[in-house]
Amino acid sequence: MIRAVIILVIVFATEAESRDGYHRKYCKSGCRSLLNGPPCQQCKYGCYGDNCTHHCRRCDISGCDRMTGICYRCKPGYYGGSCDNHCPRGCTSNGYEDCDRETGVCLQGCRVGYHGRRCDRQCPKHCKHSTCRKETGSCSYGCREGWRGTSCTDSTPDCPNCVHGLCGLDGKCSTRCIPGLYGQYCDWKCLNCHTTGCDKNSGRCNACSPGFYGSRCNLRCNRNCYTGLDHVRRCHRGTGQCLEGCREGWHGGFCNKRCSSNCKDSRCFSDDGSCVDGCEEGWSGIHCDQETNCLRGMRDRDGECLLGCLQGWTGRTCHIKCPFYCETCDAETGQCLQCSPGYFGAACAYECSLSCTNLTCDMDGACTHGCIDGMSGTRCQTTCRWPCSSCTQSGKCTACLPGYRLMGRQCIDTVHQTMSSPGAASSALSHSPGNILQVDAMVLFSGVLASLYNPQ
Repeated sequence: MIRAVIILVIVFATEAESRDGYHRKYCKSGCRSLLNGPPCQQCKYGCYGDNCTHHCRRCDISGCDRMTGICYRCKPGYYGGSCDNHCPRGCTSNGYEDCDRETGVCLQGCRVGYHGRRCDRQCPKHCKHSTCRKETGSCSYGCREGWRGTSCTDSTPDCPNCVHGLCGLDGKCSTRCIPGLYGQYCDWKCLNCHTTGCDKNSGRCNACSPGFYGSRCNLRCNRNCYTGLDHVRRCHRGTGQCLEGCREGWHGGFCNKRCSSNCKDSRCFSDDGSCVDGCEEGWSGIHCDQETNCLRGMRDRDGECLLGCLQGWTGRTCHIKCPFYCETCDAETGQCLQCSPGYFGAACAYECSLSCTNLTCDMDGACTHGCIDGMSGTRCQTTCRWPCSSCTQSGKCTACLPGYRLMGRQCIDTVHQTMSSPGAASSALSHSPGNILQVDAMVLFSGVLASLYNPQ
C-alpha cells in the first residue's frame, strides 16, 4: 500500500514538473505583437512580466496582472492573493473544492462526512449516512442504531420498539412506542387496534379494528351485523350495537333476533323486525305473528276476511273448518262445494262407486270419467246387458261375448243368426242339447262378469 502511494506521489510530481517546464518554455517567447505595433505590446495568455517571460500559476482562464502576476481569479480549488493555497478538501462544488479567495471558507457546502466553515472537521462517526449539518455538526438524519444525542456520542441499549430507537440506559423508551406496541419498554402488543395504535401506558386502543369493540377492543361484533362490499362488520365501540344494520334474516340492535319464519323468505327490517315482503299464507300483522285462515292474510279491522278463506275453512272470519274430505265449502253455510277425490255428498261422507273410472265422481255420486269395463249407469252400478262384454255408461253395447257379433248397438248370435234379446235367449234353449250347453255357458260367463262388477 505504502509503495503504491509513493508511486502516485512521484507520478503527480513528475506531471507537475512537466507542466511547469512546458509553461516556462511557452512563456520564453510570451510576447504578442500587434500589427505595426511596438514589440511585446501584450503577453500571451498565462504569461506576465516586462518581456512576458514569467508564467501565471493557478490562475483561471482570465489570466493575471502583467506587472505583478497576481491572478484576477484563482483556479477552482485554490485561494489566496497568489492563489497558491489549496481550498480545504472538505469543500465541494461540482466536483471541485470551492472556497472564498481571501479566507478559504467553503462557499457551497461540505462533502459528505465533513462540517465547519472550512469543512475541515469530520462529522461524528455514528451519524446516519455519515452526514451532519455544516454549521453545528449535529447529525442530519439521526444516529445509527444503538446511539443517541445530537452528535450521536452517547451509546444506548438496543431499543428497536421505541420511536427513533430512543430509550434510557434502563431500556425504557424516552418518547413513544412504534405503532402496535405499548408499555414502558414497548414490549406489549396492542390487540385489535386500528392503525393509530394504542396508549403507551394503558394499552387502550385509540380506535378498534373493524369487527371489534370494547375499551380494549377485545370483543367481537355480532356475526349477524351487516357486512358491506369490504366484508367487514362494524359496531359501536361502547355497546357493540351493529352500526350498519343486520344481515338478512336477523333484526334488533345487536342483530341477535331472528326474523319471523312467517315473513316471506324470512326477510324483515333490521330496526323493528317488521316483514319486508309481507306474510306467508295464513299469517297477518306487520310481524306476521297473527294466525289467520284468510287468503293472503288480508282481513278488515273486524277480522272479516277480505278475499275469502284458505282451502278447507269457512265462515266470515274463516275460523270454521270444512267437513272431513271436503276441500272447499261455502263461506256462509259451510256446505261442501268440492270433495276430496273419491268422495261425494253435501258433507263428503260417501265414497264414489268402485266401478267409477279412477274412482272419481261429482258431488251427487255420478261417475265423471265413465265406468270400468262391463258396468253402466250414472253411478256405474249396473252390469252390461248379456251378451255384451262392454257397453257405454248409458248401457249401449260396444263389444260382445265370444260367439256374438256387434251389429249397430246389438249383439248377433253368429251360430243361429239371432238378435240378442230375452226372447232370443228362450228360443236358443229350444234347440239341440249342444246349443243348450252353449247358452248355459254364456249365461254362466255373464253371471261371473256381474259378480265381478257389482258395487260393494
